[in-house]
Amino acid sequence: MKSIQIKDLPEHLYIRLSQKAEIERRSLAQQAIIALASGLGVDANPRKKREETLSRIANRKQDDVSLTTEDPVIFIREDRER
Repeated sequence: MKSIQIKDLPEHLYIRLSQKAEIERRSLAQQAIIALASGLGVDANPRKKREETLSRIANRKQDDVSLTTEDPVIFIREDRER
């Protein structure tokens, strides 16, 4: 994971970030990540995106999938008969 160092951070921003981190029971680094993600319009919680993707997969109907599944035993027998 990448890291970042912010030089010359205005004191009022540092104090506000520290206060917010304390209220939310997060570390200063965690709160900074949340603030950056929010400011950039990005979801800081990858678990939420993963859960949404898994939910879409679970809700997808089997007949919507164009993949055909064949019995692997057939392929093994064909291979052995060569």
